[in-house]
Amino acid sequence: MRSFFYQIIIFLVALIWICLAVFPVAGTVYSIDGSEIESGSLPEYIMSEPSLIMGDLKPGQIVFFSNSHCGACHMARDYLNSFSLEHPDLELFRYDLAEGDTNRTTFEEYKRKFHLNHLSVPSVVVGNLTLEGAQDIRNNLEIILNFQKKQLPHGGIISYLLQLLNLKISI
Repeated sequence: MRSFFYQIIIFLVALIWICLAVFPVAGTVYSIDGSEIESGSLPEYIMSEPSLIMGDLKPGQIVFFSNSHCGACHMARDYLNSFSLEHPDLELFRYDLAEGDTNRTTFEEYKRKFHLNHLSVPSVVVGNLTLEGAQDIRNNLEIILNFQKKQLPHGGIISYLLQLLNLKISI
């Protein structure tokens, strides 16, 4: 009986290893032009191209695409829920693709905007960056938001642009 138990354990460990090798949990960071950014190099990319942290959304605004039938989406949702409790200035827009055509249409519009033929959920859009996968959301969201806080003055994007133009207009 004991050897049968060990055989089952070995089988399950082997099965898990094979699943992880064949079906890796992948995530990606994309820029607005559709190019992939290596997750570990994201801070360097942002410092060399500050426009990556800006976009149509205000600093601190996040768009979250998920599907209620997706396990990784639940992990990302739980992370974003706890993260937003720690960061009350965050504004989170949620789109569950299982909840209607409007959410799927919005998702398709973001894919077109970011020049992406394929984008998985969970995905987060912040600035001109898209984070795909629960792990990349967890690993990179705070980095991007911190860059937004450092790069942009208190008045937001308009003040930042005026500052770039060296105009002395207060907002």
